Amino acid sequence: MTRIIAGAAGSLRLEVPKSGTRPTSDRVREAIFSTLDSWGFTDGTRVLDLYAGSGALGLEALSRGAAEVALVEKHPQASQIVSRNTKKVLAAVAGSGSRAPRAEVLRQSVQAFLEAASAEVLWDVALLDPPTISARQNSRQTSRRWRRS
Repeated sequence: MTRIIAGAAGSLRLEVPKSGTRPTSDRVREAIFSTLDSWGFTDGTRVLDLYAGSGALGLEALSRGAAEVALVEKHPQASQIVSRNTKKVLAAVAGSGSRAPRAEVLRQSVQAFLEAASAEVLWDVALLDPPTISARQNSRQTSRRWRRS
């Protein structure tokens, strides 16, 4: 079970794609956000979640006070799940009456997003947790290129 750990949407369960993703564990997310909280990097920030998967990282930031979150996920099924999870978290945050954050789900590859990104758009925090299988495939492709050289 993947859930939002703390903040306005704390304990809210998130949907997770059946395959192709590996959600960041609660323990890892808690460690990341405890550190970011101690540095003052959650409240009112602009957060970028690349390889969003279920959206757990970016949505945790939203629950904890981020002003804006962009979630980038290229897989159609996963991006639909991220969209549903985002609606649930936004509703919980709105129900708390504290603020009106913005969240955007972008269905495209990380590479396409970064190539199209404006140099004028700045993010306070960028979260990246690519799926393990992609990292393995990438390392295989890289090693094949080295062998050909």
